[in-house]
Amino acid sequence: MSKLNIVLLVALVIQVGYLALGKHGNEVTGTSLKEAGVAGRQPFAGLMLDQVREITLTAADKPALRIVSQAVKEGDTTKTTWVLADRDNHAAKSSEAEKTIDTLRRAKFSRVLSGQSKRWAGLGVGEANASVHCIVKGDGGKILADVYLGDSRQANTTHFRIAGDDNVYAAADVNTWSFGVEASAWVDASWMDLPVDKVTRIRMVSEGKTIELKKELPSTLPTTAPAEMIATWKVTEGGDGHAVDTTKVETWLRGLCQLSIADPIGKTRKPEYGFESPLSSVTIVTEDGKETMILVGAERKPQGDYYATATGREFVVTLRSWTVTDHFKKKFEDLEVTPAGGGGHEGHDHKD
Repeated sequence: MSKLNIVLLVALVIQVGYLALGKHGNEVTGTSLKEAGVAGRQPFAGLMLDQVREITLTAADKPALRIVSQAVKEGDTTKTTWVLADRDNHAAKSSEAEKTIDTLRRAKFSRVLSGQSKRWAGLGVGEANASVHCIVKGDGGKILADVYLGDSRQANTTHFRIAGDDNVYAAADVNTWSFGVEASAWVDASWMDLPVDKVTRIRMVSEGKTIELKKELPSTLPTTAPAEMIATWKVTEGGDGHAVDTTKVETWLRGLCQLSIADPIGKTRKPEYGFESPLSSVTIVTEDGKETMILVGAERKPQGDYYATATGREFVVTLRSWTVTDHFKKKFEDLEVTPAGGGGHEGHDHKD
């Protein structure tokens, strides 16, 4: 064999080896023949919601959240509902389950980023630091999907690892924020929804001080004006005899009657929730005589929200700190009539 042929043969061998390494641009994936069929692959394209019985979601800095489906008979039909299994089966939104499965189904691989387990943590898909760890189970506990997701600096790209596969893939059409890793994402945020215009009395005891107000209507009402347009609020306790501004009171009342939760907790009222010596209690009475008492207990740390419970509400929840500050730590001077000229509260000697 001539020297020229030998040189050409060596060059061919080098080129074949180079291609087998799967070099993409300036990045060597290190996966050799496993690259075949990666681009465009959708590993969970066939996953359907009606196959799913349980979804478990975990984030690096949050506890696991377990959501399970329940079959409920309604006449001759069976309806599937979802609950938070670790929150005393608090009702969960089926739309969130649909979004989770749809996100997995759309995930599309473009390339392999690494085939080495030592790089998992650096790519944000390690068992201890993944932005999302999602396990989907079907009948009999069969695992339909077990994936770790990490955020990427590249737009429309997420780091994607499937349990049992050392490879970390670059995936499109999927992102970590589509997975609701917090319970608040799975529940209806509306917790309190009382008819504001039907409220006739409100009483708040907070930090040792009491404010009690009663709605009053004139003995005769103009036929051309709705009652709520001319109602006033009278102070029955607190305020040292000062009057309140009706607009300020009703703004406060709207906030109390339409509360949103931060997090569902469970049905059991535990001592650490602080309801035996609440931070604040508010009693709202409607014109039919129905009383609703809301108790705000201890602060939940490190989240910074507050435990709360209320008449007719089965679950203990938490309220965000700003909700508690704005509505359950109200001071009388925040409600009283502003002195003429906007001069503040000069001359007022509040003793409550």
